[in-house]
Amino acid sequence: MINIFKKKFNSLETEITLNPSILFDNSVTSDRLSFYQIYLGDSSNKIELDNVVDTTLEKFPDNATSRSWHDGKTFYFINNEEIEYKLNDRIRSVLNDSGWIHLKNGIKYRIENKIIVEFAIHGDFLNFYKNIQKKDIEKKFGKADKIVENWENYDGTLFNTDFIYEKRKIRIHFQDWDKEINGINIGESLNNEK
Repeated sequence: MINIFKKKFNSLETEITLNPSILFDNSVTSDRLSFYQIYLGDSSNKIELDNVVDTTLEKFPDNATSRSWHDGKTFYFINNEEIEYKLNDRIRSVLNDSGWIHLKNGIKYRIENKIIVEFAIHGDFLNFYKNIQKKDIEKKFGKADKIVENWENYDGTLFNTDFIYEKRKIRIHFQDWDKEINGINIGESLNNEK
């Protein structure tokens, strides 16, 4: 049976870059959201590579024994020789295997087996959500399925709080030290949460 009262959205309404407040509508699931008209489940070849500024969790060359980061660059070691892992090579590694692609404005795509499986909002694009106070997160995004507090081991300080929306596959990451939202993940698997 079709629900005639279910709200329908066009692709521009669920495009987060054009309508960041769409995340406040808890009837919209992650599979309907897009960044630059890229949806979860799309091929990684849809990403505009000219806007990529970094990668993380990329696979390192098979013969690398360790890695390091300094001076804004990434390196790996083979036989104690430090070799720069150039951005183009890291991008290729992520696109062919897995890892994160970071865009200039703070949007990130996580890729597994050449498929986009997660978005993350950081950097400049997060500014739209930064002024939302912790007490107002559930007023804006809806009631969370789970709230997880992470405490520092060494002094017992509350470090951050995650508001997890399991059905929508959204995690709002609130940095308690800075008193602001410092990341939003969309599409990630939450099955491993305690």
